Amino acid sequence: MPYRFKTPIFAALVVAARFTYLFAAGPEPPSTDEQLRGFRVPPGFEMQLVISDPDIGQPMNLNFDARGRLWLTHSIEYPFPAKGEGVEPDRGRFAGGGENPPRDRLTVVEIGDTGRARSVTHFAVGLNIPIGNTPLKDGREALVYGIPSIFHAVDQDGDGQADSVTTLYTRFGNRDVHGNASSFTRWIDGWVYGCHGFANHSEVTDASGNVVKLHSGNTYRFREDGSHFQQFTWGQVNPFGMTFDPWGNLYDADCHSRPVYQLLRGATYPSFGSQPPSLGFGPEMINHNHGSTGICGPAYYAARHFPAEYHDSLFICNPVTGRVHRDKLQRFGSTYLCDTQPDFITTDDKWFRPVDALVGPDGALYVADFCNLVIGHYEAPLNHPDRDRTHGRVWRVVYRGDDGSSEPLPLPRDLTKLSVTELVEQLRHPNLRVRTLATNYLVDAHAETAPAIVRQAMQGGKPSGLDWLRAHGLWVLERLNQLDDSLIEQLASDDAALVRVHLMRALAERSQWTPDQAALVLAALRDESAFVQRGAAG
Repeated sequence: MPYRFKTPIFAALVVAARFTYLFAAGPEPPSTDEQLRGFRVPPGFEMQLVISDPDIGQPMNLNFDARGRLWLTHSIEYPFPAKGEGVEPDRGRFAGGGENPPRDRLTVVEIGDTGRARSVTHFAVGLNIPIGNTPLKDGREALVYGIPSIFHAVDQDGDGQADSVTTLYTRFGNRDVHGNASSFTRWIDGWVYGCHGFANHSEVTDASGNVVKLHSGNTYRFREDGSHFQQFTWGQVNPFGMTFDPWGNLYDADCHSRPVYQLLRGATYPSFGSQPPSLGFGPEMINHNHGSTGICGPAYYAARHFPAEYHDSLFICNPVTGRVHRDKLQRFGSTYLCDTQPDFITTDDKWFRPVDALVGPDGALYVADFCNLVIGHYEAPLNHPDRDRTHGRVWRVVYRGDDGSSEPLPLPRDLTKLSVTELVEQLRHPNLRVRTLATNYLVDAHAETAPAIVRQAMQGGKPSGLDWLRAHGLWVLERLNQLDDSLIEQLASDDAALVRVHLMRALAERSQWTPDQAALVLAALRDESAFVQRGAAG
């Protein structure tokens, strides 16, 4: 009999917006020390606690900022939206009034030497079931979702808490409180990507007046200034969790179809009873469901901290079975297929509910644990007394070596304290998270001085990481309108297929091409690399 569970993020239809929830104390979860003793990970790996209740509620979406700090949204309202307003429009801040104002938070965590939080700051309070978040610039700004909008929150006075709030995109439906706007993923192309989930209907308006209508499972992307909101793919049932690989391929997890998909811009993917379009559905990567339909929060490993056999793997959360799976990716042309490996994290603890995973700038794998005994939303009512609303944990997995004697991971580097030249050097870093943060921060903070230094660095120098530097560097130049025809022609014949792929992706973002640029794209359709061919076709 197939599973009919939903994850804690993927809630059942919420038909009780006015329902008064009388919280009944249920069983208590094991202590964090007890949980740690019960985790099973491969030899040489170690689980570490980052943060837990009462500092946070139930975590939903993880991210990192340029200062190396962990950002997470967490909830105590879930699964019942608060009745009160989440924003006071006349005062431009969260935590509005009214009956039952929302109490959920966006929190910033500084990581200590052993992985434990050494400081915790609640950047935004008064949110209503927030699922998506992404920090911006130097970590004094963030985009965060709370029913029914995506907000831009700014800490203007530098005290670590947002004191200015602007609505960027609205209005998202919340018939099903998995929340629509989830899994915010800021990429090097200047877009923020996100997921829209099951059963909800949203009509989202951007600053240009464009209205995008989304129903049930879809993905989208938007500009951080509110100017543009676009649908990216169509279909899927309940997508939650996104991750990029170094080539710019985007993956997400889905509930009730397949555990993971590689997302092709404009493609359609299976959903309940859907028929394929004339071109067919987007490609599948995996032919099984990892033992449940409640799959979410994938993370692509592109760093050096884990041993080589774990590189180019997807770590996928399964809150129904309390596991984190690992799938090694194998390339066939421009398509990746999953070669499923033994589970990465297992436990007998029924409270462990991993819902989001993320590779940090330190190379560790961070896992959000929703920490709930009751997970199903059809098998158990929403007001089941054993359903927890107060506990939550975030863990990280580090590699300590076979004898456990490895030194603790170095703390994530604060990129905001680097000079422009030092920051450009981070585009060579073997960790994709670091390269991505450095790319975005160069555009955010050094728009005037970065182009000349980036261009010079792209021309040569030490070979280590040079392909990565050129691939990320061309995005810095493109976003700052400094990628000219002479450099485009040079990059089109670059020895590294990685660079040629990113050039094709950058050109695909332009509204029009010159004749020379069009000729380069047509030539790339015959490139020896299938990835370059797909980039040119897309």
